[in-house]
Amino acid sequence: MLTLLSLINLSAFAVFSIKRDPKRGALAQKMIRQWKRDQGVFGKETRVDCASLIQALCKHRRPHLAEELLLELKCEGFLPDNCTLSAMMLCYADSGLLPQAQAIWEEMLYSSFVPSVQVISDLIDIYAKSGLFDEVIKILDQLSSLRTFDFLPQVYSLAISCFGKGGQLELMEDTLKKMVSKGFWVDSATGNAFVVYYSLHGSLAEMEAAYDRLKRSRLLIEREGIRAMSFAYIKETKILQAKRVLKGM
Repeated sequence: MLTLLSLINLSAFAVFSIKRDPKRGALAQKMIRQWKRDQGVFGKETRVDCASLIQALCKHRRPHLAEELLLELKCEGFLPDNCTLSAMMLCYADSGLLPQAQAIWEEMLYSSFVPSVQVISDLIDIYAKSGLFDEVIKILDQLSSLRTFDFLPQVYSLAISCFGKGGQLELMEDTLKKMVSKGFWVDSATGNAFVVYYSLHGSLAEMEAAYDRLKRSRLLIEREGIRAMSFAYIKETKILQAKRVLKGM
């Protein structure tokens, strides 16, 4: 039985597979015929881009039909391009089919397919929404071990933002240390992100320490950072006022 991994580099056929549903297969064939007419595809192109089809099916929560569609394309002699495989990976991840998403991710890393920064950002966001911060760390570790990606500093910044939004301040700090240890420059946006996330999720002392670190780095605090610190101080003042009122009751 065909597997989706066989669409990338078919040396193995038994990692993940689906039961070929005749109704689903017929619907996939119909979609492919329409796609061919719309795109003017008549020959035997080596690589085809049908990412928009995969994204539309994912939006309607139909990952298995998206998978069937790629398998049907394979049967017709077409191979998906980088964009299409990336869309399928994100579709799997967003649908909670993590083993399948991880399988495509790992195959892409060790093949000629290179995931874009946007795809990595989307994948990190999906994992973060599900609270799967360990998977975000895994992505960082895998990319760092390869060291073949020019955009690695951007991925570190994305991970820092992901951890900060999720209130994972310790993971955020650990990621910064790894980033610096690899010789990557911490830009203004990343430095300000620490101020913002400590303002939202940390104590005033932690927030002020983040701000002092920003100043020592000779980076300017941006409007968002100023606003976040202001709200944190206002919030703390209101809490103190409330405590005084309750104490006097």
